[in-house]
Amino acid sequence: MKGVATRARVELRSFTVEGETFTAIVTSDTGIDPRTTRYFDRANEFDRTEVVATEEDGRKLTLTGIVDREYFPFGTDTNGRDLMVRVMLGGQISLAVGLLASLCRSASASSTVRSPAIWAGASTM
Repeated sequence: MKGVATRARVELRSFTVEGETFTAIVTSDTGIDPRTTRYFDRANEFDRTEVVATEEDGRKLTLTGIVDREYFPFGTDTNGRDLMVRVMLGGQISLAVGLLASLCRSASASSTVRSPAIWAGASTM
């Protein structure tokens, strides 16, 4: 949330989450444009941000909105990416490598078995 406030060029005074809604109080030395709520909506975690109260001649805003709560069964990495998707992709790559290895081994075994038969047939003629 601090990163969103920094991009909006405001200072985050407080941030609370109750259930599915959040309340944030932001301040600035100059007046804050109410359109700064767009910065909060651009973040994937927040939606329907609106100004509830304006204080101190528009230099302090109270914002509320909805928090998207998501559950990740395998957790997330330090960048917030879902680990289950990464594990599934790793398994897919592992299966593809195993299939390719078995096909190469089958081709190698087949050519190893056929080579002496071809040479034996050529020497008897």
